[in-house]
Amino acid sequence: MKADSLDLEILETYKELNPSAAFLQGFNRYAGKLFIPSSENIQGALERVRELRRRAKTELQEKVLDSLEVALLFDEPQPILDDIVGTIFNHLAKEGVNESHLLSLLSYSSKAIDATMARFEGREVPTGIKALCLYRLSGVIEILNAVKATGKVGEELKGECDALKAKATEFVKLFELDGFGEGRFEEVEGVFRKYAFELGRENFYGVALGKGFDYDETPEELETKAISWIDEELPRFRGVLEKLAKLYGCEADTEEVEKRMNGRLDLKPSELLKVTRTIRNVVQRFADIDIVRINPRYKTKLIETPSYLTGVMPTGAAQFFDTFTKRPTRTSQSRLCWTCSSTKSTATACITRTAPWVSWAS
Repeated sequence: MKADSLDLEILETYKELNPSAAFLQGFNRYAGKLFIPSSENIQGALERVRELRRRAKTELQEKVLDSLEVALLFDEPQPILDDIVGTIFNHLAKEGVNESHLLSLLSYSSKAIDATMARFEGREVPTGIKALCLYRLSGVIEILNAVKATGKVGEELKGECDALKAKATEFVKLFELDGFGEGRFEEVEGVFRKYAFELGRENFYGVALGKGFDYDETPEELETKAISWIDEELPRFRGVLEKLAKLYGCEADTEEVEKRMNGRLDLKPSELLKVTRTIRNVVQRFADIDIVRINPRYKTKLIETPSYLTGVMPTGAAQFFDTFTKRPTRTSQSRLCWTCSSTKSTATACITRTAPWVSWAS
């Protein structure tokens, strides 16, 4: 079957704008690359995407291009830090420590920070966005430290990791908030009380919902729907809370009941992964019988979420590899193996074969 020429143009544009995702999905020539979000590059990409959009022939083509445009219009500083962490992790997960690719990637990352700094220097940035930037710094530092801690890493790569940490630290100084401290809840709550909480997304939110997430509802309609769900479920929640409080012999307070429930299990952080695996085996059998059949060859490697990803992944996620290849479930690539150490995940020097996709849980 001959591919549609416009589909191929859209795919090429997607790969240029998302080289890390392209590499993860099987386009290996995009290894070690990152889109540089300079004003010029963003404007050029927007012109390209809009030109393709004018030639779109199908609804699917239109929606893909709309989502690419929305991503380019998302004019905030913190996504570059997310991109750096995610891109480094993707490379480690797919191929382990490939020094030439990582050196290239760190070079692109440094240029990307420079470009973002040039866009935001001297601009007014809402308090909420500043807080998001400050929170992201720890993820960058932790993943670079993880790379350095991996065995047989050369001095050049270690030096580039340190240089990028310094540059990221300097970058977030543009968004400092008096009183933010270490970013603990009470500290940040105090900052928002002092400066007010603002994200500045009022004009962008509706566009993101429609073109980015393909929602038909307006922001107002979604808010109304969400409030109706709360109104419907809150009485049920309170009823369950009262029953549990009676069962545990405590006050019908959410935090107190949660404490009693957690105390009943008395799980140590180091045991959570083992318990999750046990629960998963039971739930998977139930799902296979009563909900949806699961391919018996469908293998998953369950690991703890690396601490540098918890800022953008508070629960769990799945990672897929080589989607655009003839063998998307192939496991011949080496993967970085993560091991649990107390409440944190530590990169080890172990490069191992893993399942075709990796699931991790906080």
